[in-house]
Amino acid sequence: MFLVPTRRLGAFAVALAAVLGGADAAEIVRDKYGVPHIYGDSVPDAFFGYGYAVAEDRLFQLEMRRRQATGQLAAVLGTARIPSSTGGAAALDPVAEDLRNLREYDARSLMAQFMRLTDPEKGLIQGYLNGVNKRIEEVKNSGGKLLPRQFVEVWGPELAKTELRAWTLDDMLAATTNALSSYTSHTEAERNAALYSALKKRYDTPARPHLGQQIFDTLLWVNDPYAPTTMENHATLPLAQAPVSLEATRVAANTPLTVVPPGPMEVSPEASTTSMAILVGGQKANGMSIQLNGPQPGWFLPSYFYTVGLYAPGYQVVGHAPGGLLAITTGDNGHVAWGSTAAGGDHTTIFQESLSKDKSRYETQGGSEAVIARDIVIRVKGEKTPRKLTVYRTHRGPFITPLDAPVVYSKQNLWKGHELTSVMAWQRATQARDWATFHAEGQRMAMGYNWYYSDKDGNIGWLFGGWFPKDRTRQGGTDPRLPAVGKHGEIEGRSYADTLFLYNPPSGYLVNWNNKPAVDYANMDLHIPRWAQGDRANILVDLMRERAKSSQPITPEDVRKIYQQATTTDVNFYHFGPLLKRIDAGRAAKEDKDVQQALSLLLAWKGERLPDANNPALYADAALPIFQAWLDQLVQMTVGGLLTKEAFAAWGMYTGTLQLPYIKNSVNLSMGTKIALRGLQARMNLRPLDVPPFDVLQGKNPDDVMLAALKGAVKKLKDDARNPALNLAGVRQPMVPQAFFPENYEGVPTASRTERPALTASANRGAMQRLAIGKAGQLQSVDANPPGTSSDPTSPHYKDQLQIYGEWGFKPLPLTVQKSGTGKVVRPDASKL
Repeated sequence: MFLVPTRRLGAFAVALAAVLGGADAAEIVRDKYGVPHIYGDSVPDAFFGYGYAVAEDRLFQLEMRRRQATGQLAAVLGTARIPSSTGGAAALDPVAEDLRNLREYDARSLMAQFMRLTDPEKGLIQGYLNGVNKRIEEVKNSGGKLLPRQFVEVWGPELAKTELRAWTLDDMLAATTNALSSYTSHTEAERNAALYSALKKRYDTPARPHLGQQIFDTLLWVNDPYAPTTMENHATLPLAQAPVSLEATRVAANTPLTVVPPGPMEVSPEASTTSMAILVGGQKANGMSIQLNGPQPGWFLPSYFYTVGLYAPGYQVVGHAPGGLLAITTGDNGHVAWGSTAAGGDHTTIFQESLSKDKSRYETQGGSEAVIARDIVIRVKGEKTPRKLTVYRTHRGPFITPLDAPVVYSKQNLWKGHELTSVMAWQRATQARDWATFHAEGQRMAMGYNWYYSDKDGNIGWLFGGWFPKDRTRQGGTDPRLPAVGKHGEIEGRSYADTLFLYNPPSGYLVNWNNKPAVDYANMDLHIPRWAQGDRANILVDLMRERAKSSQPITPEDVRKIYQQATTTDVNFYHFGPLLKRIDAGRAAKEDKDVQQALSLLLAWKGERLPDANNPALYADAALPIFQAWLDQLVQMTVGGLLTKEAFAAWGMYTGTLQLPYIKNSVNLSMGTKIALRGLQARMNLRPLDVPPFDVLQGKNPDDVMLAALKGAVKKLKDDARNPALNLAGVRQPMVPQAFFPENYEGVPTASRTERPALTASANRGAMQRLAIGKAGQLQSVDANPPGTSSDPTSPHYKDQLQIYGEWGFKPLPLTVQKSGTGKVVRPDASKL
């Protein structure tokens, strides 16, 4: 059984069959970085070897994803909240996490989807499952010799003996879909509703009955026509930052680099979904295609991605799979290269439900339906008796509040019921030979991802994949920022990939940094991203536009330099730097000589976030801490007074830099920054197409506000230093290390807490980076997927990609590897299947 029509490989296939000794076997050949290249007589055989190799390298990471997906974390972690050093939560509550996942996990739906797959697709999944279980069997029979140390260090020795077991098909389906859907299940609608209510209560008066609504519309705008778009059809502001030329930048390959040894050091992580892609094709690249993709789920140990090559008759691919599971989301097959980033569209709707008095029914359009109840069990470490709970749902999805809450909400994910369709769309796309096939599979993807395409003949493309609300006004007029009303009807989904795509765009290139797809695609309920002119994608847009003006073809090295410059540029200063030039230096001098000095330092800064040549533990420029202090002051003077700091904390509106538990550096513009920027631009008459309904400057002159913020920043820096005579030119900010943390983005442990390899210098970049080049009918890829392939600290491949990544470099990622003999041959035990 094959996933695609069989193409026999002639003598090679015969020789390979002889080496493997027949069906149901796989040969694993590892390259110099430990990356497995797996050969099988059939696609299921190759995936059997794949499952085995992942379990050999990353068994603890795999097991924790299975437990996360199926609600079994508390059984090995207990009840104590686990402080998170990175990821999407300040601390992990294992019981609450299990409850959330069990509430949304629907094993029956996944199994029904599996039964609808073709036999080759079922065989592929079953092959992978058998490979994982083959390795688990070896580990369990080894008397502890093969057991990865993380099981003992995180679970404890007793549970390490009893809790590791073979996976079921239910486990496999849950884990592989959970790894892809985690990015596409977010919503802020219920919090938006709380904000709306607070603003109306505080600001509406008989004289100004709509003031609360105006402030709400300013804080959570629906559409900014100036937000950069991948379709390249956004409006342009009259004032734009002139990017620093590539030749003039101080970024260079010999930037000092220090590899920090692993250990229990305390560092402030910098992590966010900052995935980016740069593609160039056709004549702009002298007939080549160039694709650089840097997906960013966060810097984890082991890497969130697993690199693998798979080869069977009619099937070949090398690339990267989230969590080492089935979907290879970045890779190439010798004809086509593909990549992906999170799309940022709105897959998830919160419904406000109306219940009967006895809570047994909920209203629908024109009637009512029975509340669906399901009993669940949560096993907890240290508790003899499992906890028995009941969860409730509507026909759309689970209730996320108790049924007796003052306002009852349920949650609908539009991709639910299409999870395996999405995984198999990605699988089929890995075997595409042309854009038409790739695009068709992209339209079947229900989970929201940008898909990128390039090929060996110089073509490039992009599509906006995922199922999103068919009616963008929702129920004919429900505010898309707020919960929908359950009794008013359904939210139907559709793919927009048939209209939101580019193939060989006129510009010859395309870029994306989680930005808006097209000018008429409005924000929904999400805060991050909330697309606006203040966007990190502007950096890529401007750098590529500048480079494209040259008559010289764009080269892969040009793309690498643009990537490096964009990832070391302060995304906030990029937008505010031109505005700061409006401050009158004479007025600043009259205020205070230190204010004048601070302004001079800011105006001389190029916005580079680079290490100091003499001390790489510090950033090089005094302007950086001055600017961040200024930005915090500006946001507090404009946005901060509208509600209390505590009320705004959840929205990231109160501070200048994006302040979440896992972000301690300026990797993106905070909501507060975006709001203040729009307000300043509007008062400077720079936004003729979009003026916010409420003036966050409240009538003050923009120049006066910026100067007052600078004065406040200087005072704050002196106060913090407890030095009234502080020389601002000598102020430095500690470098945020690029650390790789032992939890995933939801705070679930993936390694021992003492494991934390790091680079001294952080950058606003992908967690891994892959560059594919198509030229003259050939396609080649290089990558860096740090820290390394193996999760075993004693392995030479534990962190052997760290320094390559730290230098913005790449290692070879060949589609096949030269075999210096027979690799490791693995076979399933038929009696165990």
